[in-house]
Amino acid sequence: STTTPSSSSSTTTPSSSSSTTTPSSSSSTTTPSSSSSTTTPSSSSSTTTPSSSSSTTTPSSSSSSTTTPPPHKCETPLGGDRVEIRTKTTTVYMEDPSDEDNLSTDEVVVGKTKGSGVKVTYVTIDYDDIIGKQNDTHDVWVYESNIFLKIKESTQTGKDFIPQVTEIHPLGKPIESIDTTNLVENEDIEEATGEFKEIKKLPKSDRRTYTEFTDTIQKYVNPSGSVFNKENNGIVLVNKYTDEGVSPNDDGVSIRYYGVDEEDEDAQPHIDVCYKIVEVKRCEEGEEEIVMVVEDVVTVDKANPDTNYEGDDLDIGKPDGSTDSEKRVIVKFNVDSFDTEKYELKDITSAWIHVTFKDFVENGGRDEASTENKIVVTVLTTLEEGTDLDEKTATWTNTGMDNVDTDNADEVVGTVVIPQEQPGTTPVVITITDFDVEKMITEFKGIVLTGVEEKTSPHPIPEFFGKGQEVFPKPALHVCVPKIISTTSTATPTQTHTPTFTTASTTPTEPPIITNCTIPNGGGRIVIDLKDYIVIQEEPMSPENANYIQIGQTKDKGEKVILVYFDLKKAVEEGVIEQFGEPPSEGQEKWDIAVTDSRMNFRFTPVDLGNDDVWEAGRPELYPLKKLLDEDSSWDFPWIEGDNGPAAGVDYISTVSAQFTHLKKNPETGRWIQAISTTIARYIFTELDDIRMKNNGFVMRYVTDSGNPATHFMSFDSPALEDPEFRPFMDICYIPSERPVACEDGYLVRYDLNADTYIARDHLVHGAEEHLFVGNSGWAGKSRALVDFDITTFNTDLTGNWKYHVINYTTNVYFHQW
Repeated sequence: STTTPSSSSSTTTPSSSSSTTTPSSSSSTTTPSSSSSTTTPSSSSSTTTPSSSSSTTTPSSSSSSTTTPPPHKCETPLGGDRVEIRTKTTTVYMEDPSDEDNLSTDEVVVGKTKGSGVKVTYVTIDYDDIIGKQNDTHDVWVYESNIFLKIKESTQTGKDFIPQVTEIHPLGKPIESIDTTNLVENEDIEEATGEFKEIKKLPKSDRRTYTEFTDTIQKYVNPSGSVFNKENNGIVLVNKYTDEGVSPNDDGVSIRYYGVDEEDEDAQPHIDVCYKIVEVKRCEEGEEEIVMVVEDVVTVDKANPDTNYEGDDLDIGKPDGSTDSEKRVIVKFNVDSFDTEKYELKDITSAWIHVTFKDFVENGGRDEASTENKIVVTVLTTLEEGTDLDEKTATWTNTGMDNVDTDNADEVVGTVVIPQEQPGTTPVVITITDFDVEKMITEFKGIVLTGVEEKTSPHPIPEFFGKGQEVFPKPALHVCVPKIISTTSTATPTQTHTPTFTTASTTPTEPPIITNCTIPNGGGRIVIDLKDYIVIQEEPMSPENANYIQIGQTKDKGEKVILVYFDLKKAVEEGVIEQFGEPPSEGQEKWDIAVTDSRMNFRFTPVDLGNDDVWEAGRPELYPLKKLLDEDSSWDFPWIEGDNGPAAGVDYISTVSAQFTHLKKNPETGRWIQAISTTIARYIFTELDDIRMKNNGFVMRYVTDSGNPATHFMSFDSPALEDPEFRPFMDICYIPSERPVACEDGYLVRYDLNADTYIARDHLVHGAEEHLFVGNSGWAGKSRALVDFDITTFNTDLTGNWKYHVINYTTNVYFHQW
C-alpha cells in the first residue's frame, strides 16, 4: 500500500492549485481539529505556487499600466490557515561613530553613510500563538511565509548610492549578549535566511517590498515538533552591497523603512504565515513506541558507481529521466535500540519508517517537480555474502544496486508519495503494512529507498536530511509493542478517600491504571468526590440509566453533555485543617494553598448499544462554567443561545480545560480515564483576587479530532453507583501557605522588585526574560536567581527615627513569589 508523507498519513493539496491532484493512495484528507475552517485568499490576491524555499507571484490582469497590483499573500493550504503577525519591536543598532538613529529612531534603517557606523535593525516577532498549537499529538507545518516592509523615500543624495539588498539574519544569542560594536563579522549573527529584492537606485518614492520568510520561521516553529524549535532571539536586517569588491564598511546610502509606530498598519513591518496543523503518527493506546535509531545511511549514485557519498543529504530518483542517473538511499537501523530483554520482536503490532523531507533539488526545484513523486522501500538483499552495510565505503557497485528488484512484491516493505506541495523540512512517514517487521529487522541487512514511476525527461527529485542533522530528526524506525503492566503491587502511603482499584486486572490487555496526583515535600493531598451532576441532551432524547452518565451523540440521537460540580472550597478548607491543623497565623481564618498537581477521574464502562458506526476519535474535555450550575438546567436553559445548548466562550470558559485520555477507538473494556486539572485548580485557589475563578461547576463533553459530530455515547459510572470505588473523583496536591503576621504595633512596608535575573551555565544574559528559573534541569545545568529590592527609602525615611526599627528579622521580613 502507499502512504502519504505526513504525520497523519494524509495528503494536503493547496486549494488554488487546480493542476495538483490528491494521490490515489491516500484514503482521506485530515483537517486539524484546531483549524475548523479553511481560509481561501480573495480573488484579488496573487496566485502563489507553494514552496518552502521560493514562490512565484502572478499579478492580476490590468487594463492600465498604472494599476497597482494587489498585495502578495502566502497561499493557505487545504485544511490550514493564514495569519498576519506584526513585529513587536524594531530597534536600530550601529557601530561607532553613532548618530541619532542609534537605539532611538522608530524607523527600520540598514546600511552605512559617510560619518556614521554600520546600521542594522533588530526585529522581534512573537510566534507564541502558532507555537502554542504544537503538542505531543500535533505538529505545525508552515507551508509558506513572507515578510513585508515599506521603503521610505530617500532624502539623501544619489551620488553616494551603491546598489544593495537587505538581508535577514537570525540571532544566535539574545541581543543583550551580542557585541554590537562589530556588526559585520559577528559569529553570533547567523547566516542569511533570506533577502529582499535588490534596490538598484536611490528610492525616490515610498514603495512596498517583501521576501520569503519560510526558512526563517521554520527555525522557531519546526515542522518536526517543538523539541526542535530554536530559541527565538529575534532577527537583524542587514545591508549588503551587490557590486563586487564593495565592503559593508564602505560609505553609501542607508535604506529606511517604516517602523512599528507607523499609523498605517500595512506600512508596518509584518509577516504572514500559511500553516496547517498535522496529527503526529503515534502508537495506539496501550502500546509503547520504541525508536530504532539509524546506524548507517548513505546515497549511492549509478552515474558515479564507485563514489562514496557519506555525510551528504539523501537524494532519491533519476534527475535526467534515465536509469543511468539513478540515485538511491540505503539505510541500516541500530537493532540494539530495541530492548530484547524487556520486549519481544514478535510482539510488534505496527511500524513505520521516519525520514525528514528537505526540498526538491536539480532541474528547476519545486516549481518543476512532478505532482506526485513515488518512492518504494524494499529490503536490502544484494550485499555480498558475509558483508554488512558500511556508510563510509558503500557505493552503487559494491552494494549490488543493479540487482535490486522493486517489482518483487515479496521484498517491498512500503511505499510513499511525496506531493509537489510538501513543505520543506517536514516529516515523512512510510507505514510498513504487509511486511513482517521482525523478519525485516533480523533477516535483512537494511532497506533501500528507490524512486519509481518517474518522468523520462529531466526533472527535480526529492532530497531528505541525512544522519548528521541536529535540528531535524534523523532517519529512524518506529515500532509499537504492547505496554508491559507489572503483576506485582508496590506499597504506597495511605491516603484519605483514595480508591483502591482492587478490581483492576493485571493482565497485559488491561489499560494502564491511573495515578494519583504527586504529593510535594511538605504538602498534602485531598480527594473530592463528585457531588452533583446533571445530564442534558439535545433532541431527539435517549433513555437514561441512573447508574451511568453519558456524553457524546449518535446519528439518530442528540448530543449529551454532563454538568458536574465538585465542592472544592469546602473539601479544601476542611482537608487542609485535617492534615495541618488550624492556620498558625493570628487573624488567618483559613489556609491558603499553592496547587502543585491535580487529577480528575471518571470510570468508563462499555454499554452495548448495538452501535456499529465508525468511531470518531477524540477525547472528553471539561470546561469551567461562567455561572453557577443551575439545578434546573436543560438543553435550552439557562444558556445564552437558548436551545443551542451551552456554547464555548459564552456559557463556559473555553480557553481553560482539562483534557481526558485520547480515544482512537471504542474501548471494549472498563477503564479509568484521567485528565490533569492542575490549571483549573490553580485558578480557583489562587490568592490573586483579580485572577481567581469562581467554582461554578463544569461542563464535560466529547470533542472529536475531526470536528465532526460524535457517533457514539461514552458511559461513565455515576455517583449513584452502589460500588463507591468506581465513582468519579478529583484529587488536589498542594503546599499550605502561611500568611505574614499582621502589623498591629508597627507599619507594613512593601518593596517591589527592583531588578532580577537568573544565571545558568550557558554564558547568556537572562535579565529580560519573563520568568526566573532555579534548580537543575539536567540538560542546561544548574540555574540560580538573583533579585534586588530598592529599600533605600526604608533606611533613610524610617530608620532615621529611632521609633521605627525591625523588631525580629526572623518573623517580620517576608519574601513573596508567584
